[in-house]
Amino acid sequence: MIHDPDVLIFIVMGKNRFVYLFFALAVILLAWLGTLYVDQNGRSQAKYTEDVEHTYRVIITLRYCEKLLLDAETNQRGYLLTADTHFKEVYQEAISKIEPALNRLR
Repeated sequence: MIHDPDVLIFIVMGKNRFVYLFFALAVILLAWLGTLYVDQNGRSQAKYTEDVEHTYRVIITLRYCEKLLLDAETNQRGYLLTADTHFKEVYQEAISKIEPALNRLR
């Protein structure tokens, strides 16, 4: 009677031992490839997320610039029509904020 566990497994597997060996290697290879895929996918996902966040920041800054230009135009018109200094102050404040906002886009 054989008592060595390694020999017993070898005898029990018989002719199918190569099939089992191939299957085990295939599972190990698939697990390794899956790990590589997940790692690569995580890196590319982080890059895409960073790009999307940058795009949103640019859009928000452009909308802010558009609002400042609209405020400047509206208050300039108000000052020209009424000569009220309040409109002139708001116009100058909006104009002073436009350039720094545009510099953030560069």
